Amino acid sequence: GDTQTGEDGDTQTGGTSTDTTADNAEAGAADLNQNMTTQSNQQPVVTGSWVGYFSALLTKYDGEGANLTDVYTNSSRVNFSADEVSGSSIVTADGFISATDTRQDGTAYIKRIKTVAGGLFDSGDLGTTRPMDNSDNTSGWPTNDQLGSNAYMEWGFWRMSSWVPGVGSTPAYAITDRAYYVGGEVTPDAAAAGIVGSYAGPAWGTYYNGWGGYDMIGTFSCNVNVPAGTVSSFNLSVSGIEGPTASIANGSGTFVGSSGEFKITGGTWVLNEGSPLSPIEKSLNGSLYGPNGEHIGGAWAMRYVNSAAVGIFVGDKGGTATPPAAYPPPLPPPPDPNGAVAP
Repeated sequence: GDTQTGEDGDTQTGGTSTDTTADNAEAGAADLNQNMTTQSNQQPVVTGSWVGYFSALLTKYDGEGANLTDVYTNSSRVNFSADEVSGSSIVTADGFISATDTRQDGTAYIKRIKTVAGGLFDSGDLGTTRPMDNSDNTSGWPTNDQLGSNAYMEWGFWRMSSWVPGVGSTPAYAITDRAYYVGGEVTPDAAAAGIVGSYAGPAWGTYYNGWGGYDMIGTFSCNVNVPAGTVSSFNLSVSGIEGPTASIANGSGTFVGSSGEFKITGGTWVLNEGSPLSPIEKSLNGSLYGPNGEHIGGAWAMRYVNSAAVGIFVGDKGGTATPPAAYPPPLPPPPDPNGAVAP
């Protein structure tokens, strides 16, 4: 369905609902007590061999249905080899999600979930109790899925395998739709400084539905001019078998300082699940990869009230806008959260 309401009440679309952003925002701000909860532009640019981005959609199950509760991505690149990485809510600065054990070839875990957008909730430190690789946990859930790689990069998705109990006996929270990641060896500043050229390649995304998501694939392309500090003609378009689409047309952005990291802010952003929507909140961050900027990649997220999508893009310098050969493998519905919230 296409029903939309304002931020002062719950909304319904396609049989799912979303909580509002205003509730409990003031209370949530008081509990923002860790530096890792924000991804400000004042942070130093992270470098390394396993550095990148992720984006995720948060679901709350209220006993009756799945609610789009929050949308996260990291607004600057993070070191996946670190003990903990975090991404900010694009809906409110007071929300964030963090993960641990995001090193390559291992099991990643959601470490902490905080949302204000869907009503104040803070999971606290979950340690390694909420895996995003459930091969030894719940039958039918996928392990960490790698969608592709090259000599300097790897990209794929995560999804939680169990719910986090909320307050009381009913609500539960989880990343039930695909959370995408892309990372690798970022281009050194000295090499990035002189790079000018075009990049293109495949893109992936998931449109929220709370029970695995509508998977989307497509392409992206852009022009890069690091000496001028600009990215232009950024175009990304993904679509799904089920119908939803997400796109960015003629986007533009700038590089962060003297690094090969950039942010896209301009352009026409559209979510479409039966009718076009202009996202209220949006974020796209990426980087050049490889010792001489051979590749590019990043993560994106966008939301309009009760519609949202997240995803990634990757490409090669001088490459072509070729879509992935196939959709990611289908995901089964998440397990019944009622069992996860029992005392």
